[in-house]
Amino acid sequence: MNIFISPTVDVEKYNHFIEEHPNSNLYHLLEWHEVLKDTYGLNPVYVIAEDANKIVGCIPLMEVKSILKGTRLVSLPLSYNVPILSNHNEISLALLNLLQTMQNKYEYIELRDSNPTHFKYNRVTNEHVSSQINLDRFKSHDDYWTQLKQRKRRRNIRKECADLTIRKSENKEDFKTLYELTSVSKKRQGAASYPKLLFINLHKKMSHLTDLYIAYHNSVPLAGVLIIKFKSTSIYAYGGALHNKISKKYRPMDVLLWEAIKNAFNQNQLVFDFGSSPKNHSTLIAFKEKWSPQHINLSYKIMSNNYKHISRTGLLAHCLTKSFKIMPLSLNKIIGPYLLKQAF
Repeated sequence: MNIFISPTVDVEKYNHFIEEHPNSNLYHLLEWHEVLKDTYGLNPVYVIAEDANKIVGCIPLMEVKSILKGTRLVSLPLSYNVPILSNHNEISLALLNLLQTMQNKYEYIELRDSNPTHFKYNRVTNEHVSSQINLDRFKSHDDYWTQLKQRKRRRNIRKECADLTIRKSENKEDFKTLYELTSVSKKRQGAASYPKLLFINLHKKMSHLTDLYIAYHNSVPLAGVLIIKFKSTSIYAYGGALHNKISKKYRPMDVLLWEAIKNAFNQNQLVFDFGSSPKNHSTLIAFKEKWSPQHINLSYKIMSNNYKHISRTGLLAHCLTKSFKIMPLSLNKIIGPYLLKQAF
């Protein structure tokens, strides 16, 4: 068996490996890595195990440089769960041992893999949860609908569906519309805006794997959500909505998510994944909780000799949140992407 580190992979071998591996997800896709590389200028680093001219193990990472956290390896930015893939545990440990030899080159190496291993890490962080609906527990979307806890909520969504126009699209301009909507939501949440280039690259590289839904009222886009599909899982990847009287009245995000969940059932998906939430983000968790998902704790592993943890509830995070809320949207669109990269 040959274990090595490389900035590239054999596309055919790699795609076959992740297609066949039961624990692979969309974050292992080369298309996703290309989106990150082309959007943020990140350098891929792959730890690969090959045997008999086939890939039998892999850890995909990106090299990230920032003033805030120094130069580090992350598996992977903007990705909440990236399991180490291998054909058996001994290969995983061999990959980790080789990766550890690179530790002195970086401030730290972060693995966003919540699966247990026997490898000893310097630190394990546990600040996020993922939220998922196991669709195979229900006979159909109607069965799921009737089991939702909030009957009033079900009535409201039915009413709101009648007043809104929902459009499913693969159009590049609609991806740009989604960028505008997410930027508005990020400002309201006190968070950094994504770059427009992210959505352009998502359309360019991954539109064959996405479902984009936009809700309109009188031809005005109120909200949008982007679902990325891989294997039997649909992931709610990005979403945003205007924050005005009309949006408050019609709650378009609820309507769009219900449309996305219905389509996941119709496409025979097994899991609808709402992504991750910081444990201290009570508003976001409450929004997802209305759909009765299961919450799963996420643990990230750190290799480092001098790792300095930056708390999401500390003074710096609090000041940044307040700043983004009062900052003009146009300014957030400029400096937000830069600051977001610093915090990867």
